[in-house]
Amino acid sequence: MLMVVRLCIHLFLLATFAVTAPALAQNYPDKPVRVIVPFAAGGNADVLARILSEELTRRLGQTFIVDNRPGGSNIIGTQFVARSNPDGYTLLIVSNSHTVNPTVFGEKLPYDTIKDFAGVAKIATTPMVLTAYPGFGVKNVQELIAKAKTEPGKINFSSSGNGSSAHMAGALLNQLAGIELVHIPYRGTSQGISDTISGQVQLAFPSLSVARELIKTGALQPLGITTAKRTAAAPDLAPLAETPSLKDFDASIWTAMLAPKDVPAPIINKLNSEISSALHDPKVKLKLTQLGVDIDTGTPEELDQFIASDIKQSQGLMKVSAVKQEMGR
Repeated sequence: MLMVVRLCIHLFLLATFAVTAPALAQNYPDKPVRVIVPFAAGGNADVLARILSEELTRRLGQTFIVDNRPGGSNIIGTQFVARSNPDGYTLLIVSNSHTVNPTVFGEKLPYDTIKDFAGVAKIATTPMVLTAYPGFGVKNVQELIAKAKTEPGKINFSSSGNGSSAHMAGALLNQLAGIELVHIPYRGTSQGISDTISGQVQLAFPSLSVARELIKTGALQPLGITTAKRTAAAPDLAPLAETPSLKDFDASIWTAMLAPKDVPAPIINKLNSEISSALHDPKVKLKLTQLGVDIDTGTPEELDQFIASDIKQSQGLMKVSAVKQEMGR
């Protein structure tokens, strides 16, 4: 008898949800939505968050407020969202560091990267460009690899810090090409780029938006773009993946939106649809192309699969590099 009662209650709840779910999505949002960016203002993820939030505000009639909460290798803002009410009114912008941190920090990470979040939508990929000090004497990636093999451990590349996108790109290049470029971490992007321009460091991986003007003025020598395919934002730059030994090279800066786990699926799906429509609006698309950004959308399920796959790739890179050891210093 008790089992029958429980079954009836379960069926009643399912039926109630089936009726209320469409209304839940239809009425969402009915108050302002906070978009947590665990990065400092002005960076790639922050810029994309602001462009997208402005468009969602226009489309959905409620303000999407960008809330920067940087610090702790992006853990502070991410943890805040993981512990937030799963009602769809607190969202999170993430990038490559989100899938690096589980391996770097292990059990010290105060949330579960997969279990504590629900994928909403992938937003974009931003190519990086492998660039060299013009006086370094290499004009393409083949010449770099040949030089690096004759001078192991003597060629440096800069990044914005340990575990950063540029750091991981250099680690991947070392792994695939079988070379030993030395990582030089900086606290931020600008000083590392400056030292590469001056020749104190030989190589750098600036984002396309940063690299374009420096390449145009001759301050940096482009060796290849980090996307697997050519990008509309810079069709003249050949991908590193076009080099036979680097055919699996893909080290773009990706950006996506997540929500706390247990946010109702109708809200997730509505956000996903609105984000996709917003990003493919001609005016928004043009703005992103001018920034050197490639739109890269998909379903929530595809985003969840991507994050799980990227965590595994990061783990693989760390086994053959000093990434984890450097991060632990």
